[in-house]
Amino acid sequence: MEQSDLITTITQKNVIWRTIQGIADQQLPIRIALDDSDEMIFRTRIARIEREAEQIVVHQPKSDDWQQHIIARQALKVSCNMPNGTIRFEGHLSPLDGAENSPYCQLSFPEQVSKEQLRSTFRVSVMKYDTDATLTFQPGTEFNGECKDISQGGTLIHLHQLKSEQLQSAERSLQLGARIQSVKISIPSIIDLECAARICRAKTLNNGNLLVGLAFLDMGPKQSNALRGALIKLERNNIKN
Repeated sequence: MEQSDLITTITQKNVIWRTIQGIADQQLPIRIALDDSDEMIFRTRIARIEREAEQIVVHQPKSDDWQQHIIARQALKVSCNMPNGTIRFEGHLSPLDGAENSPYCQLSFPEQVSKEQLRSTFRVSVMKYDTDATLTFQPGTEFNGECKDISQGGTLIHLHQLKSEQLQSAERSLQLGARIQSVKISIPSIIDLECAARICRAKTLNNGNLLVGLAFLDMGPKQSNALRGALIKLERNNIKN
């Protein structure tokens, strides 16, 4: 069984925004419980985040009678199981302001977030860094982009600004389970990494960009140790900033 490796309490507003935005971007389900007993749980997903109003717009819970069980301004226990652990915070759920019969409701923005990460899937966001990533399938077949997050076992790459013919070529090459000859990732002043990888996720976005999830392959002990140190440094920087 995986054991908890790091539990942090995040209070910086910009870091909380990035954390919740990560949940929304991955369209992960969230759980809303009345208390710690988990006797009554409502499940939903984040539709969008409204920063100026400081609220999280979510789809109405699947249970039609959710409003009958939630007292106005009641602090609810919100959690999300992510690939790298669990995010937890408290919030107030209510119908969306000025939107009668709306399929959405609003969740108040939390003052703090608890982030529990797992040893075997320790993953950190690098969206605030100026990263470079290159995927090489074979000589002459390369795609360039940026790294969104990274862990000891893999990474999420954003391929953007692809021309129509490049997008078609990328979609043909990015098949689940396919082996990538080389993935190069550069995070300035943190790490430069190159190794083989396997595609474990590929998604075409509405704007034509691509998100590619990769699992690292054939990484030697020296690379693994360097990556482990980089992850710790990145996570500390994210918590501080």
